[in-house]
Amino acid sequence: MTRKILNIVPVKGQGLLPRMETDAFAQDTEINTVTLERGPSHVEYHYYEALMLVDMLHVIKKAENDGYDAAVISCFYDPGLAEAREITQRLVVAAPCEAAVHIASTLGHRFSIIVGRRKWIPQMNDTVVRYGFKDRLASFKSVDLGVPEFHQDEQETIRRFIEVGTEAVDKDEAEVVILGCTAASGF
Repeated sequence: MTRKILNIVPVKGQGLLPRMETDAFAQDTEINTVTLERGPSHVEYHYYEALMLVDMLHVIKKAENDGYDAAVISCFYDPGLAEAREITQRLVVAAPCEAAVHIASTLGHRFSIIVGRRKWIPQMNDTVVRYGFKDRLASFKSVDLGVPEFHQDEQETIRRFIEVGTEAVDKDEAEVVILGCTAASGF
């Protein structure tokens, strides 16, 4: 039996589709990726999150009605995760921040999260606290890049990830480092 997973990139357009290498783990699994038909091109602001929420929830409910087994909200803010779970009955709904902090907590005692901009930190911190991992969080580190900038100069982005990741390990005693944006897929 083939399982069906819908990966939802909660923005308009194809510009930020994550790179997904699925062949190794996706046997008997169909993974489809969609974006929204309208809305912002990224979700760096609460306002943009509000703009896309209703459309994303409609996509999730449609996925359940169309027989999907699971949906992934492909944004590290985990926007609308609670709302999506509230409106679905059998569809498994997951999102990257919740999944990443759970996995990170099994790989080491403390983790750090690398974000694009400093302004993302308060919302992500609130999310980590809500998920119950405040005591496992070593730090947040910023590479001072917006979502659209991650893939403009990939060598520079990699350099910044390595720089702040090394600082998280050496200074903040993180044992695990999480890339805190799905636009960082492929790095």
